[in-house]
Amino acid sequence: HLVDRLDTTAVAGMSCAGEIGPIGSVHHMHGFTASVLLLDAVAEGT
Repeated sequence: HLVDRLDTTAVAGMSCAGEIGPIGSVHHMHGFTASVLLLDAVAEGT
């Protein structure tokens, strides 16, 4: 699992039915899209 391999406590993700995006210079409909957001605490004084 991703959270087991990272030194962070907050992980968010989502699975989508697809998106329109480029492959080279041509746009295509991608049938599956996955996104992950990693959050980490900021140290005090920074």
